[in-house]
Amino acid sequence: MSNITSETTEQVLADDEAFVLQQNGINEAIAKARESLYKPSETIECIDCGDDIPEARKLAIPSTERCTPCAEAYEKRCKIHN
Repeated sequence: MSNITSETTEQVLADDEAFVLQQNGINEAIAKARESLYKPSETIECIDCGDDIPEARKLAIPSTERCTPCAEAYEKRCKIHN
């Protein structure tokens, strides 16, 4: 009976260790994702005109690549072609 208990204990410990390793990997991935998120103080230039994208637009649309006038022009161009 003690052999079964020993094997069960070893399996539980192995499962716990695997869980901890998995959690560490998840935590590292989350940390990397957070590091890559937009930082409000960084300067982002519009991919079309090169002007700095205003802070308010970056906060409203963190993934934006265009200033408002260029985004509006881009959307109009897309509508014409679709």
